Amino acid sequence: MGKVETLRKIFVPVNEDNVHWYLVVFDMHEGQMLWLDSKPDPNKMETKDYNIRKMVDDTTRMRIALDLVIKPYNIKQEVILKAAGKNYKKIEEKNKNLVK
Repeated sequence: MGKVETLRKIFVPVNEDNVHWYLVVFDMHEGQMLWLDSKPDPNKMETKDYNIRKMVDDTTRMRIALDLVIKPYNIKQEVILKAAGKNYKKIEEKNKNLVK
């Protein structure tokens, strides 16, 4: 597959119940995930979303996120880092309160 930082898009075909296929596209340049389904079933949307998220383990998600953030052309880099900093501070505060 190569280094994540050299990839533009990752295409992942998903088979649902051996009956239906859909495609998940990780657009590394735009920093988003696309879910392409020719027959979306509103009753299965939550399950599909869960399965897509489960498909990428925490380590891979973290690697992709870090690669996206540190890219020099990432126009959202500052926004992402600022949001991450706020979230980290919230977690620290929660942990302080738990220790007391």
